[in-house]
Amino acid sequence: MSAQFFFWPVVGLRRVNVLTEDGELAEAAWVLYRRGHAGVAALWVHSDLVAVDPELETDAPEWIDLSLVTVVKGGLVLRRRPEAPCRWARWIHGEVMDPRPSPAPAWAVTGTTGGRGLRSAAR
Repeated sequence: MSAQFFFWPVVGLRRVNVLTEDGELAEAAWVLYRRGHAGVAALWVHSDLVAVDPELETDAPEWIDLSLVTVVKGGLVLRRRPEAPCRWARWIHGEVMDPRPSPAPAWAVTGTTGGRGLRSAAR
């Protein structure tokens, strides 16, 4: 997977609400990018890329930016204050697989500061 998906056509958009650490709801959007048979779902909160999922059949994103979200009881919660940027980690079955800060995946190095239903609706 590479940053090229940002240049693919957007074929789906679904507005969702994401819980914050303060217990409030923040507006977010799942954006589905598709080129041929390949697709990528990305969760955006304003101009921040929060999560990315190249596996459109799953219910949860594969990659999350731990600088923007934390995992609480198996779900994603937006941080009150973002931490150091681009702390991407794999998130599988509701658990962070490698919580140590790691280099951003190739697709996340874009200069951007950085759901369910969208994937199935846009197939």
